[in-house]
Amino acid sequence: MKKTNQFVLGIFYFIALALPISSQSILKDGKIPKDLFIVLSLSSTIQFSSEYDYKITSDGKAFFEDRSHNLPANPNSGALLHSKNKVKNPKLRERLSQRQLSQLIRDFEKSGFFEMNEYYQGDPGFKEGVCINHAQRKGLSISANGKTKSVAFFLGCGYGEKSPLHSFLNLYNKIEKELQNVKKEKLEKPLNK
Repeated sequence: MKKTNQFVLGIFYFIALALPISSQSILKDGKIPKDLFIVLSLSSTIQFSSEYDYKITSDGKAFFEDRSHNLPANPNSGALLHSKNKVKNPKLRERLSQRQLSQLIRDFEKSGFFEMNEYYQGDPGFKEGVCINHAQRKGLSISANGKTKSVAFFLGCGYGEKSPLHSFLNLYNKIEKELQNVKKEKLEKPLNK
């Protein structure tokens, strides 16, 4: 009987170690871990494409790394600068607050992010079985307490109804919306993570 109990406990211990990061383990006593690191990324294989990473650190600072290539110049980009009716840009915050970071962590949990696979290319059972080669890939990653969980979706395929695509995109869009009101520092060199 003792050997059976030890065996069962050993299996539970092994499973606990093998489980990916979960939201319950991120917030310790409601505090943001010092190693919290969130990455929102967009990439593409198209010749003229936007590619970038937004990186959020545990102190709420946001960093922007642009890897876009061969984008044509926008002829209207300077139009507002020379207009008599200048548009006033909203005042941006220096960083996300601890409350906002805590809410983002809870949003990761509510979305089912920690139960998602690392990569999705589409549901092979969708109608017509069509995928396109040149499409964007959106990715999210969260690191905390020495663990990392990453999920990415290739957006060139159809996805089945049971796919977590909608939950993933809702989370992605929430993070992107939070970043719109925060000053982003351009990265001269990559951050450690």
